[in-house]
Amino acid sequence: MTVESELHIVTDSTCDLPDAEGYTKIPAIVTIEGKDYFDGLDITPPEILRVMEEEKVVPTTGAPGPEYIKTILRELQGKIVAIHVAEKLSGFLSSVKTAASQLNLGEKIAFFDSGVTSVALGHMVTEAVRLRDEGRPTDEIMRHLESLRERVKIWVTFDTLENARRSGRISNVRAVMGSILDIKPILGLANGEFFQIEMMRTRKKSIERLLSLVAESGPFEWLGVVHARALEEAQNLAERLKDLVPHAIGVTHLGPALSIHGGPGVLGACGFTQKIE
Repeated sequence: MTVESELHIVTDSTCDLPDAEGYTKIPAIVTIEGKDYFDGLDITPPEILRVMEEEKVVPTTGAPGPEYIKTILRELQGKIVAIHVAEKLSGFLSSVKTAASQLNLGEKIAFFDSGVTSVALGHMVTEAVRLRDEGRPTDEIMRHLESLRERVKIWVTFDTLENARRSGRISNVRAVMGSILDIKPILGLANGEFFQIEMMRTRKKSIERLLSLVAESGPFEWLGVVHARALEEAQNLAERLKDLVPHAIGVTHLGPALSIHGGPGVLGACGFTQKIE
């Protein structure tokens, strides 16, 4: 067995990947009225949405502390590539760095700030696993991850601004006006920060505009569709985007962070444009 074949890929549960062999996934912490839950272990995103609707509470998310992360890293023999949610969105990477420092891992671990979250992060992880399994060295994997980060595109639309208001992302006035005027925002994500692309009137118009934004941004080597309790719309979006890529487009329920801030009805797409040689 070579050194690189002992390379471990570590990520966090915001990647929205299922549990599987080939990588290690550290769960995020979801806090509801003072009680902590491990994302995907103690609670699922649909359950979080139900709590928000029925009990009118706003959960928070965060990274586990270094002590918990150390228990995971200790089990991994060999080198590690840690690929995590954007550092501007979460303290995950900081916690992993602290844990690694306390374990004196030094050059045994390489850190990568994906700049994104959800299935965009998940695709980076699966690409790292693919290269690792092909026997590629760590530095080549890191260069590929950097290339992916430069080529990622993300679009997301909300059905309501209420959850963004309750989580403190927008003002009360803006949320009320958005509700009265039936305004649906379309946001992008780049370099770990969300930014407004457009504000559309009606859900139908926001989805149509999102579709056109994706189509205008290709050509793509990979596309994925995400949603929070909007499966039918997500499947329809994936069907309409299918000719843009040579593979089947996966449809994934969003993890806690975007589900909490966007609420039911979040719909989005993410893609990686083709690499220009």
